[in-house]
Amino acid sequence: MTDDQTTGELIHGAIDDVKKLVRLEASLLKHEAIGFGLSSKRALGFVAIALAIVIPAITLLAFALASGLQIFSLFPQWLCFALVGLALAAVSVLCLAVAQRIVEKSIKELIDGKRSSYIGTGNREDYRVLARQD
Repeated sequence: MTDDQTTGELIHGAIDDVKKLVRLEASLLKHEAIGFGLSSKRALGFVAIALAIVIPAITLLAFALASGLQIFSLFPQWLCFALVGLALAAVSVLCLAVAQRIVEKSIKELIDGKRSSYIGTGNREDYRVLARQD
């Protein structure tokens, strides 16, 4: 970041990065879904739309929260934005940890045969390969 960049340019750059991230995440989700044998392009389309809507919404809410924190506290603006960013990062890390545990538990149940129905190609070896990739 250079000193010549304005706040507007930084926000524009951040929004462009978020758009690129959404596109890449949707592409990754599509490739992972195909790998698991899912064929519903329609559902993936709705997931992509939801991501495209929720990411800007969270961004706007974060800006509003940081601005409100600055107005109602004695903290400088940069600290308010940093605090909101750290809080969002902590929530994201927590969500990812929970999701990882759920996926690991589901894969283990599928491998052990405790779950009779699962989405996939019908081959339990697919899940054994996934479990070995630590």
